[in-house]
Amino acid sequence: MTKSVLSGLSTVTLAANGHYNNDILLAQSIRTIQKQMRASRNLIAADISAKLIKSVSDYPLSTALSDVEDYYNAGTLTTGVIDASTTVGIKETSTKELKQNVALAPPAARADIIRDGASSGAGGGGAGSGGAGSQDNIVRDTQTCKTTTLKDDNTKIINDWLRPDGVMNTAHRDTLKKFVAGLGGCFIVPQFLTAKELAEDRKKFVQLLRDKKQIP
Repeated sequence: MTKSVLSGLSTVTLAANGHYNNDILLAQSIRTIQKQMRASRNLIAADISAKLIKSVSDYPLSTALSDVEDYYNAGTLTTGVIDASTTVGIKETSTKELKQNVALAPPAARADIIRDGASSGAGGGGAGSGGAGSQDNIVRDTQTCKTTTLKDDNTKIINDWLRPDGVMNTAHRDTLKKFVAGLGGCFIVPQFLTAKELAEDRKKFVQLLRDKKQIP
């Protein structure tokens, strides 16, 4: 009898602990996503602030409205989850590269590689190691992505693709966001559309759309 009572109490205790731990995990996950949403909005708000000094011809109403829409979307739960996952993925990739670099390096050089990797926040590759566009010495980390504005024909092509009927196509927007996330670092869609340093990446994206028959 006593054994049965103790077994029952043990089961109840384990169930209560499991429920409590799940609540903690859920609360922490929500806080993490909220922090990512604020971080994403901060980047877009900074980009908008930098553009406010431009003339109407350089920063037209259509572009401003697009930026506002991106700012709104950055604060949604779906985007928060996607961006949080992207940030973690970038960190995972960088630390994996660091591990590989350390493993392949001579023993005497490993401490320096670890120190350099920790200070740069990258996997030992430093600035410009994030893939496409690295030839322009872009800093691809999760803190700062400085660019200069230079629109080109591909900027218009992508903008028209994003809004085929004058209204944002959410499926197209999500496709573009995934492509931009794949570049690494903290780049956001408005920067991708206008940055001089990302002109080659825009060209590649347009070619990708043509290959998929999404644009002529």
